[in-house]
Amino acid sequence: MEDKDTVNFRKPEDFTLVMGTELLTEISAFTLQYDVLQLAVHEAFDFPTLINNIAMFFIDGYIAWNWPTVRAIPLSIEAQPNGVLCSTSGWNISAGNPSPLLKTNLVPIVESRICSKFYGDLTSDLICAGFEEHQPHDFCEGDSGGPLVCLGHLTGIILEGNSCARSQYLGLYVNVLYHYNWIVAKNKTFDYNYYSDYEDEEDNEIE
Repeated sequence: MEDKDTVNFRKPEDFTLVMGTELLTEISAFTLQYDVLQLAVHEAFDFPTLINNIAMFFIDGYIAWNWPTVRAIPLSIEAQPNGVLCSTSGWNISAGNPSPLLKTNLVPIVESRICSKFYGDLTSDLICAGFEEHQPHDFCEGDSGGPLVCLGHLTGIILEGNSCARSQYLGLYVNVLYHYNWIVAKNKTFDYNYYSDYEDEEDNEIE
């Protein structure tokens, strides 16, 4: 899952997905790397308002369920309560220099009324998380498309950051719950029969 602004005007061959590692430039035995076969972008994306800023990838490879360094994140099926602590992750790019190690931060969900003081009235498509008075942790430039995980569920998708942990701005995220039906519908358009050979190989390895 990505924010659409990250993939807008790009083709599947422009992307390579890397997962299963916390290191930016080093490849381990458990690192997975895939090309992208299809992009599903939201048809009603509006750049000025960032409404419907979401996209999905269909990758050229099967990720085994028992892979030691990759786990699926279930989608949120209910709104998360205000104040609950959630985790974000990214490379915290600052002054053009990304961290060599994947960073994780904890931020609380913030009610829309408070968030509106920073961004104006928000649509249901967006949610806020962070610290109003002081931002000890938050995402940075380059973290766009990363996850906001609350109580073990994918709750938000990071929008592009203007800087790191600015006290004047809370973190703004795409609301995954709002897009749940769109995600399910688009997922059904992907041809998962493509992975049948991979699944057979995995079954043979387990046996």
